[in-house]
Amino acid sequence: MKEEQKQEILRLRSHGITFSAIAEKLDLNRNTIKTFVSRSEKKFSMQGKCLNCGCGLEQKPKTKTRQFCSDRCRYRYWNRHRSGKQMGNTLLCAYCGRAFSAPLSANRKYCGRSCYVNARWGEVSHE
Repeated sequence: MKEEQKQEILRLRSHGITFSAIAEKLDLNRNTIKTFVSRSEKKFSMQGKCLNCGCGLEQKPKTKTRQFCSDRCRYRYWNRHRSGKQMGNTLLCAYCGRAFSAPLSANRKYCGRSCYVNARWGEVSHE
């Protein structure tokens, strides 16, 4: 998508034109328009504000863009938004047969490192 098209999409959308009408006018896919608008609104609405509390942020030049005003806000935000890391899968260890809990996105076979090592190389003594 060209920069002129992006500006035109935002201008037309600000006048209340529908996604379908914009797509037809610019000969683009409706979902492309919809995705661009939602991403740009999200980007510009939170620019310069803490993702957790919404207070203003002071951005230092030539550094990574700050998203949080403090470590405390960062911890609170990620503790509330860790849907991808929620514990939810109850699995059985392939070595010892014990039930263990793993993150939803994990593809695990063993309950821990010792079971993995024992399954892979046999009983290992730690002297």
